[in-house]
Order: sequence, then structure tokens, then C-alpha cells
Amino acid sequence: MQVDLSLAINYIPACTCLAKMVIFMTCVIPIHQGEEIGVFSILSFILYMDRLVCHNIIFDSNSILLAVFFSNVHQLVRSVAPTSNVIFPIILLHIIWCGFCIMLLVEPPLLSRWIDRKGRAYTLIPPLIMVLVLTCLTFVREDTEIALIKFCRAIAFSLLCLIWIYLVGVNNTHSIEYLKDTSSQFISRMAPVLYSPIWISGIFCISSVMALLYQYIKFTKKIPVQEYPQQEICISTNQDHADTESGDVYELFKMAKHGGKLPLAAE
Repeated sequence: MQVDLSLAINYIPACTCLAKMVIFMTCVIPIHQGEEIGVFSILSFILYMDRLVCHNIIFDSNSILLAVFFSNVHQLVRSVAPTSNVIFPIILLHIIWCGFCIMLLVEPPLLSRWIDRKGRAYTLIPPLIMVLVLTCLTFVREDTEIALIKFCRAIAFSLLCLIWIYLVGVNNTHSIEYLKDTSSQFISRMAPVLYSPIWISGIFCISSVMALLYQYIKFTKKIPVQEYPQQEICISTNQDHADTESGDVYELFKMAKHGGKLPLAAE
């Protein structure tokens, strides 16, 4: 099944995902210190039931909600982490991670050729890099952010994931079943929006939009133009006509030989 982006109905899953994200963040923002475990436990149950009840259409929308949920839990864990005063190495780690994600979004020719040869590695490496970075960040203390920053991160992350799905994902896959079953590709590419420092996240958002537009333009240029073999059709038609005339002449000679009466058309 292919996705026809000219139909408005195909954008309903994206609108539904954004609506769920706004509701989810509305429940997260009022959490006071000391209430995190109870509230996040209830929200995790709700997200689990949402994953069981709601069916994926075009893409896995529940995975975007779970990614934002995990980022809030991860930030809560980092607020009590034992290690601190490692600002420069952490900033460098974030910059390298963001650069890697931008490279995955752009997919230069050298990377594309490598992807064609190593399809399995291409699927596993981005999530693996994300997991390694988040594991390192877990042991570094970071204060919790204000509610407005959390809300902006969640909405920006959701929008970038949706842009990737509709501009790149549906054009880069043979079937939407890939997007419905696999969310790691767009989650791992956009994860710096949720975890990097706010100024790095802002630069990453702008760079991601530019990279996605570049990918979309590249895909539209690759759409083949259908060509019809008009010359072959004409030759085939002329050959069929010649065969028909030869058959008629043969029948006329056959009937004349046996003294039969010629057809009216022949007379």
C-alpha cells in the first residue's frame, strides 16, 4: 500500500498524534516534586493501553509518545545522578551526536552507497548510538527544566518526526508497513531534540528541517517518468494487419482452386 499525500485523510494520524502529545504534556507539566513516581506510573499505564487499543495507521504514533515519556523519566533520573562538573565532555558528546544524526538525515552519496551494502547495519547503528549516548548521560547530573522548555521540546520532537515520516519515510519505503512496525529510524534521528542542551537542540531543529527539505527534493527528482513504447506498438499493429491480409488472400486462392464461390467482398 502506498500513501497518497494529496488526500487529507492521510494526515489524520499526524493530527491525532499531536493532539495526544498536547494532552500528555498537559498532564506532565503540573507534576510537583515528590509526585513524579505516582504520576509517571499512571501515565505509563495509559500509554501501554493506548498501544494495545489504537491501531497504527501509516506510522507508529504511540512510539513518539513513549519517546517523550522516557525523556522526562530520564531527566528525572539525571537530576539525582552522582557525577557532575563534566560540562565540556558532555557538550562535545552532544555536538558529535547531533552531527551524526544530521548526517543520517542528509544521507550523502558515500553513506547511501554504504547503506545499500549494509542494510542491516543501517537499521541497527542509529538506535545503538542513541542508546550509548543516553547511557552515558544517565550518570551525569542535570537539573530538571521548566515546564515551557519541556513542552517545546515535546512538540518540536513530534513535528520533526512527522515531517520525516511524510516527506521522507513514505517516499523511501516500498510499503507503509515498514513505518507501522519500525519507529527506531525516526526516533533515533530526532532524539537530540529531547536530550541535548536547549541551545544545541535549537540549532539541531533548524538543521534538521533543512536536511529534510533536501531529502524531499532529492526524492522528488528520482521519480521516474513513465514512457510508452509507441514505436513498438505501431510495429506490432502493422504486423498484425499484414498477417490478417495474408490470411484473407490465402483463403481466396484456396476457394478459387476448389471451384468454390467467392465471398461477396471478394467479388
